[in-house]
Amino acid sequence: MTPIRAPDPSSRLAVLELERDANASTNTPQEPYTCSFGDHIAAVYPKFPFTRHNNRLIEIGQRVGIGELTRLLLMLPPRHYKSTIFSRCLPSWFIRRYPDRTWGQGAHSQPLAEEFGQAARDYFTASGGILDPSSAGKGRWKVAGQLGGFWGAGVGKGTGLPAHFINVDDPIKNRQEAESAAYRRQLYDWWSTVLNTREEPGCLKLITHTRWADADLIGWLISQVEELERDGNADAAEPWHVIQMSIIAEPVQVAVPATLTLEPDHRQPGEALDPDRYDAEWARKKQLNTPDRDWAALYQQRPQPSGGMVFNAGMFRFYGTRERPGLEDDAILPDRFVRKLASLDCTFKDSPGSDMVAMQLWGQDGSGAWLVDLLNQRMDFAKTEETVGAMWPTWSFGELFVEDKANGSAVISSLKRAAAGFIVHAVDPVGGKVARANAATPEFNKGRVFLPRWHPLTGLLTSQLLKFPGDTFDDQVDALSQAINAMQGTGPMRITTATYGHGSTALLQQPETPPPRRRSAIPGFR
Repeated sequence: MTPIRAPDPSSRLAVLELERDANASTNTPQEPYTCSFGDHIAAVYPKFPFTRHNNRLIEIGQRVGIGELTRLLLMLPPRHYKSTIFSRCLPSWFIRRYPDRTWGQGAHSQPLAEEFGQAARDYFTASGGILDPSSAGKGRWKVAGQLGGFWGAGVGKGTGLPAHFINVDDPIKNRQEAESAAYRRQLYDWWSTVLNTREEPGCLKLITHTRWADADLIGWLISQVEELERDGNADAAEPWHVIQMSIIAEPVQVAVPATLTLEPDHRQPGEALDPDRYDAEWARKKQLNTPDRDWAALYQQRPQPSGGMVFNAGMFRFYGTRERPGLEDDAILPDRFVRKLASLDCTFKDSPGSDMVAMQLWGQDGSGAWLVDLLNQRMDFAKTEETVGAMWPTWSFGELFVEDKANGSAVISSLKRAAAGFIVHAVDPVGGKVARANAATPEFNKGRVFLPRWHPLTGLLTSQLLKFPGDTFDDQVDALSQAINAMQGTGPMRITTATYGHGSTALLQQPETPPPRRRSAIPGFR
């Protein structure tokens, strides 16, 4: 007889091990399950439509199931086989392949989580898997003679069971839930204190849902990574891989924080996601009958704030360098400019929710304004002053624009002693942020603003522009509108030249031996 050892009462896994040992003598071990995920689906679901799109999803499921992708945020429009593949078929294949591992399934309600569990259970047995007869329900079932199995939990529901794979599918049912602050708080708390506490070592995590709002679960998880990056704790962020599947391909993909990775979309702009089922003509008609806000979120996976938008993706032009060209229609960064200026937006509140310090380098020539480089860091007063001084030898700007409000006045005053080789412009903003941003849009509409295609912070900048004025952070937008308005000589702002250091003759009185020029660590950028 197999000896029975006393379990650690604090370990649910130990209790499951005892149950396995007790049943070991009555259950025949099964042969290892080695077939691929695609072959598994073909065997248990003979009528499954293996379209090009679905084959790609199956390949992604295989990568997650074997641990090649350990963290995945997957955004898909409705009716594109998201739940069938990832919440019905994938758990059945995963548990057949790893019968000693447990799958934890989350959904917006307990009935939906149990419906996923029932389908996964049926596919599991259809592939030859054997259930423990004492635990074969819809929302909780186990593998005979093994530790593995399935459990499901709706938002707000608890579980004391372990998980080697945590999947959340459609945690938001409708727009009412998406726009309910109380429901979102419940959802965030459920993920943080219930589901995410169930992970076993090496646990895989998958969040897959149709986007509803910028603050849905995927949006919130991305914002948590942004917060960690802003606070200098990027190493603590979950290494999510992001896959955005819009029903119609767009020129610009969703922006993600630098810590995360983004799956490239190789479709041409305007190409449908699954043309075998929903082609571009179908999508065109669907868009005409769908409110813009719902189309952007549900179908394009690009939720926007409910307020008005100043910028849109169609305004953006990008460039590459001679060393690293951009995409087909991208411009090439000029070798020289007639004017180079830096724009600084700063705040020094001792709060993790306050804005970052944004600093941008712009070049101007006859074709327009070129964003050459940008910084986005949480810095105190001394660090900001030190950074301005350190970046001048690298960026070689002739002018620095600083907003003469809040902390900007202190920076300008301090630069009296530090400025050398550049002019400091104190900008007195007139009107609000939106008015200043709107004043910068004519240059965008004329195609005269160029953004770096490959800079690691371009995604952050375009994200803030697309969400403005509804985003929590807008420091890069403020710095950009300040620079564009200065270059075009318009906009609701008044500029005074503060003659610090070399003063108004700074451009003529360059040091005979300028400081050695550092090259940026970013390939292709000065």
